[in-house]
Amino acid sequence: MVKVLGQSDECLEQIRSLFEHSLHGDKRVECEIFRNGPNDVWIRVLDPNYADISLFARYITFWIHIKQLSEQYGMQISRLILLPPSQVSDWPTSEEFDAKKPKEGF
Repeated sequence: MVKVLGQSDECLEQIRSLFEHSLHGDKRVECEIFRNGPNDVWIRVLDPNYADISLFARYITFWIHIKQLSEQYGMQISRLILLPPSQVSDWPTSEEFDAKKPKEGF
């Protein structure tokens, strides 16, 4: 499931659509996207399968998908967090997603 947190826009919808397709409807995977600033998009993907995959391999896999976005939208992604659910509390910036409170005004 892919969720846009806060107000959506064309860029976030393009990313959401791409990830919906890339995740193949796997119900165990949670993807959250939010705009942290005018040109600043954060993405967190929680996938149980990541427990057995190196951090480097996770990022390579996702950047292959992100390259399908236009340069205008791809450049706005500043934070990509790819974790198994068991590691959420170990990742400091993950709390931004748990609070579900993007910065005011964006």
